Amino acid sequence: VVCTVPAAIAGKLLEKAADEQLRGVPLQAAMLAVFGVVLWTVDRVTARGDDSGEVTWMQALTMGVAQCLALVPGVSRSGITMTAGRATGLARVSAARFSFLLATPITAGALVLKLHKMPHDVPAGTMVIGVVTAALTGILAIEVLMAMLRRTGFGVFAVYRVLVAVGALAWWFLHR
Repeated sequence: VVCTVPAAIAGKLLEKAADEQLRGVPLQAAMLAVFGVVLWTVDRVTARGDDSGEVTWMQALTMGVAQCLALVPGVSRSGITMTAGRATGLARVSAARFSFLLATPITAGALVLKLHKMPHDVPAGTMVIGVVTAALTGILAIEVLMAMLRRTGFGVFAVYRVLVAVGALAWWFLHR
């Protein structure tokens, strides 16, 4: 919860600017590519890392502060926190596990802040189905990611992010 405080403060202070001024496709594409390469680079140059599952206060705080960058569209919250975790010496799986744990309070807080903007005519059953589906899909995605991280590294995600960035820029150029 302590690690969530920097992102919560930044989110509240910069919410309007992030929603209104940082939504351009070129910026989003640049952030996708740049932080994909940063994730890969940090993973390659950082030693194997501590896989004990223990996260120090400094590592946790660094990952918490890194979440603030995710206010810029194209900067993945989980990607930037895993990058910060690897940069502070965590092993791949430990960085990913803590990153996903870190998502819970910040996601819950964002939900509470945005709940009033939800349409009021959505049936409760539809909401429940959506939440359960999202949760199950998220759990499956996390399991697949963890299995991949145990076998490979973050290179595949860097390539994916660069390809999405190139695709987004191509779409933007064709549709302006």
